[in-house]
Amino acid sequence: MYQLVLQFPSLVVDYDDLIAIENELSDALGPSANVDGHDLGQSEGNIFIFTDKPERILEAVLPLP
Repeated sequence: MYQLVLQFPSLVVDYDDLIAIENELSDALGPSANVDGHDLGQSEGNIFIFTDKPERILEAVLPLP
């Protein structure tokens, strides 16, 4: 099992944006990955994804708006 961490500068996203992105990822990836939460710090926000196929998940995530 691998963990992908998607990081976003906090100047670009706020808490509501991070939740919306997390929900969109969860819907888009379905059972192929486990979108396992988020955190928001002073300089960045993170979304955590667990998967057995990190390359495939990253390729699926990158084109999402």
